[in-house]
Amino acid sequence: MCLTVGPQRCGEGPAGAGTDRAGAIAERIAGAFREVLGEARVESGASFFELGGTSLEALRVASLLREKEQVSLRLGDFFAHGSPAGLAEAALRRSREDGAAPGSSLRSRARRRAGRHFPLSLSQEGLYAMDRGAKGAGFFNSVWWMRFEGAVDLVSVEHAVNDAVLRQPALRTVIESHGGRPAQRVLTQPVPVERTDLRDRGGRGLRRIMAGEAAEGFDLERRVPARFRLVRLADDTTVLVGTVHHVAFDGVSCDLLVDEIAHAYAVRLGAGDPRPELRRHYADFAEWQRDTLRGDRLAEHLEGIRAVLDRPCPRIAPAPERDYGFLARVEEFEVPGAIEQRLAEAAVRQDTSLFVLLVAAMTRLGTRLSGEPEQKVSVQAANRSWAGSEHIVGCFSNVLTVAGNGHEEVVAAARAGVVEALRHEEMPFDTALSLLGDEGFDVRAGLPGLGLALQTSPARRIELPGCAVTTGQFTESGDTVDPTPFPLVLELWEDGGLRGVVRSLRGAWPDDSYRRALAQLRLALADAGSSGGR
Repeated sequence: MCLTVGPQRCGEGPAGAGTDRAGAIAERIAGAFREVLGEARVESGASFFELGGTSLEALRVASLLREKEQVSLRLGDFFAHGSPAGLAEAALRRSREDGAAPGSSLRSRARRRAGRHFPLSLSQEGLYAMDRGAKGAGFFNSVWWMRFEGAVDLVSVEHAVNDAVLRQPALRTVIESHGGRPAQRVLTQPVPVERTDLRDRGGRGLRRIMAGEAAEGFDLERRVPARFRLVRLADDTTVLVGTVHHVAFDGVSCDLLVDEIAHAYAVRLGAGDPRPELRRHYADFAEWQRDTLRGDRLAEHLEGIRAVLDRPCPRIAPAPERDYGFLARVEEFEVPGAIEQRLAEAAVRQDTSLFVLLVAAMTRLGTRLSGEPEQKVSVQAANRSWAGSEHIVGCFSNVLTVAGNGHEEVVAAARAGVVEALRHEEMPFDTALSLLGDEGFDVRAGLPGLGLALQTSPARRIELPGCAVTTGQFTESGDTVDPTPFPLVLELWEDGGLRGVVRSLRGAWPDDSYRRALAQLRLALADAGSSGGR
């Protein structure tokens, strides 16, 4: 993507003007640092992570720069070039490599053919195939809630839900066969909002309702991938429960949709102005992705992913005693406050992010469990570098494989592995595995045994006319079904602390070995915080 600095595009102008352009871009980047981090002064050589920035805040900086300054940065740039000056050079270099940019907005081909079919994104295609294989079970549901307390207007909440769904077409699509292939079609009718009254039960039963929503799948061919229910707990307390299939949703989408509904509710009560129509929709991304991931660009991604998966991954779990299928254990997990503080300090000290420290801890865990230094960790990436994606509800997130070393220079190896993995953020992992398999490459031995996800906090408080809203995400606990192949996954949220869940495949871990693995995980986190994982 080309950058714009004032009236002049990158790559234009007299020879020798590159230094001036880099300086101007560096100042814009420093301004974004100040806005996101709350710093009064940022020098061009100051590192983002030394200033206390996190990976999630780096995404906010990249989004801000893309939207307001037409400066294109990716998350991997922050790990490789942490200062405004270094990031400016990286942005200029990418603009020269990518050539001319598209216009300030794409005319949405999807909107020009409303009601007609358009292709699935590559991630959607994989999820749709897995959903059909699972016969529509609720494996891929995301369940979240908004709790309204005060004088809430329930009719306006219903209208606000549909205002948000109308603005985000991915939430009102069905998947149909078109030309022998699955394709999307956007529907125009409103989404029904069901109502349940629990006042006579003293509000009890909400968690049971959410568990039921998590288990109930979607008929993606006949129904849109989102449903909503208003649950009345008391005269002044109502919870909106939203359930969305991953084919149209990811972690960032949840925050976006909550914000869309809250804003639409305020508008319905005359406390705000409607937002303008989005210039780009998820369908634009799907078409861009299919147009872009081909030829040399596709070959480069496949080569990089093949190189990481080519080395077998050490076994971290005992051989299964019996086949449990996809039965998984989900257990709440919290990083002790003292260890969290040491991790944050170690990240600043080593000029990196908390996310890299967590990757380092997971590679150390792999070494502790297997005895082998060379490790790989599966991580979840937001994959929101496509211009406009910061405002769009849809399935963007991707899985990356990070190579590391759990024995020596653990943090440095984790950082290098993250930078390399993020080079392939736009390449859907399942699609890459399928294409590599078609070439005869056996990827199974190279898949990681450990997974890591660091998400934005699902907990928010929003003040609205006449009421206050708190939000959260439903997480199952105990035994559940999980179709992912990773024996152990740590999923954390930064929510006034580091807390989340550990997911583990029952078949991989007899109870005693699982408890030992959890103890080793806590030790690995403590090591990363106390010594920086060197």
